[in-house]
Amino acid sequence: MMAKLGRFFDGLMLVMAWLGALCIVFVLVVVSSGAISRFVFGQSITWTTELTEYALLYMTFLLAPWVLKQDRHVRVDIVLNMIGKRSPRVVAVLEIVGNVLGLMIFGLIGYYGILVTTDNFARGVTNPTILEFPKGPLLLVIPVSCICLTIQFGRRIAHWITALKTGLVEEHYLAEESAEELVDEIA
Repeated sequence: MMAKLGRFFDGLMLVMAWLGALCIVFVLVVVSSGAISRFVFGQSITWTTELTEYALLYMTFLLAPWVLKQDRHVRVDIVLNMIGKRSPRVVAVLEIVGNVLGLMIFGLIGYYGILVTTDNFARGVTNPTILEFPKGPLLLVIPVSCICLTIQFGRRIAHWITALKTGLVEEHYLAEESAEELVDEIA
């Protein structure tokens, strides 16, 4: 059952990542068409900035859970790398602490995001801009992404706890050291 849920969640994150990638392409097309219109016709397209802003919001929140799953997010790991070779178990504990903080933060943002989004849907709030786009659909991506991030942080916590219990943390750093030695030998 958990394996099926894990595969479903991985699939959901992949779909979200592809949608985020489409947002990038959309931004490219919209910004380019706006620039071409301004250059060729001397007239800008008024809604390009607004749509680009919405696409950037969606791109960020759609891609964030997938990036976390791939462990490709930006982080300062110089301390972890220094500690890791001496005490991999300490690094695992620090990873658990960091992931618990992430789980709590994105859980709260997701919870309040649901409250704000449902309120905006219920009241029919629109953005006071050229397109007067409804705010509910715009905000929807935030709680959905934060819930996915919360789940992914939970999965990471489970991974690190399992690695601590089974001794896989030490094996990870031993494999990393042997890979570094191999690179040194080749160079």
